[in-house]
Amino acid sequence: MAGVYQLRLKEPNGDLAAIIDDYRDMSFDKIVNEIGSFVVLMNGYDAKTSLFELDSQIEVYRRDVTYGIDWYLEWEGFIRDFTFAFDADGDYTFTANAVSYTHLLKRRIIAYKAGVSQTIKSDYGEVVMKEFVSENCGGDALVANGRMRDGN
Repeated sequence: MAGVYQLRLKEPNGDLAAIIDDYRDMSFDKIVNEIGSFVVLMNGYDAKTSLFELDSQIEVYRRDVTYGIDWYLEWEGFIRDFTFAFDADGDYTFTANAVSYTHLLKRRIIAYKAGVSQTIKSDYGEVVMKEFVSENCGGDALVANGRMRDGN
């Protein structure tokens, strides 16, 4: 038996909105150090489609009973676009597109004056990225910390 997938749709605040296991088609790309993508195709009349909204979070879980592999998180990201349409056979469809969480890095700028510790970094890549994210997207993204405007 091949792996089985389940989608967990979460509201933008992270609360679980729905578990989706009756989609028509689904695909995703995991790309190291880049923005990954996700697409799901569903019946356009499915009541769960009304729960999708901009920046809803989607998680893709996988399991394989044959090999004793329990549910594990395979992919996660933000819903960025969704559409309803009629396909070539006249079926009403819903398509949602998502991007991985690394997309957050494209949404922010490093909003500090040049030459300060928040703009000049030298360390392991993982450490530098975590600092940039914390200082520009997280709890430290504050004017009180020298940022030109609050970013959290």
